Amino acid sequence: MATAEAIRGRVRTRLEEATAAVWADDEIDECVTGALETYGWRFPVEVIASAAVSEGATTAAAPAAMRALQRVILADGTIVPLRGRPTGTTAGEQQAWEHYGGLLHFSQPLSAQTITIWHTAAPTLGDVPADDDGLLVLGAVVQALQARAVQDYKLGGQLGLASGSHVISQAQDEYDRALNHRSRRMRSGVVAAG
Repeated sequence: MATAEAIRGRVRTRLEEATAAVWADDEIDECVTGALETYGWRFPVEVIASAAVSEGATTAAAPAAMRALQRVILADGTIVPLRGRPTGTTAGEQQAWEHYGGLLHFSQPLSAQTITIWHTAAPTLGDVPADDDGLLVLGAVVQALQARAVQDYKLGGQLGLASGSHVISQAQDEYDRALNHRSRRMRSGVVAAG
C-alpha cells in the first residue's frame, strides 16, 4: 500500500520535476485524488455492512458511501431480492427491497434484526492494490498536464500548442493502455466450504 507522499513523489518523477517548481504539493495531491476517483469508478471496493432494523420497520439506512447495492441478507440468511417494477399495492407482495433517497425500502415489514448489505464504494488510497499504484500515477500525470495547459491558456497562452498537446496526448494514451490492461487481468480465488 503506497502512501500519498510516495505517489506524489512518483508523479513528480514522471513530470520530471525534482522539487515543487511548477506543481505545488497540493496541486499534485488534487491530481492524485482525481486519479483515485477515476480509478474508483472503474474498480470500486466491495464492502459488507450491517444495519439494525426495529420491529415492523419498512426502511433501513443505506450505507453512506454506497455506490451500488448488490445484495440484502436478513439475519436468518434469507436473501431479499431487488424489487421489480411495482404495480398496484404492496399487499401480498413477496419481501423485496429498493433503494431510494438514501434508504432501503422493503415491500413488507421486517422483524427486529440486523441485516447485511453487500455494496460497492469508492476506494481510498489504502484500498488500491500495490500493482495498481502505477495507474494512479499515470492518471495523476494526465490530470496535472491538463490542469497546467488550462492554467497556461488562462494566462494568455495558446491551449493546444503542438508540443503541449502532444505530451498530454501521449500521457493520456499511456494511461488508457494501462487501464485497459488492468481491466483484462484475470482474478481468481478459492471458495472455502463453510
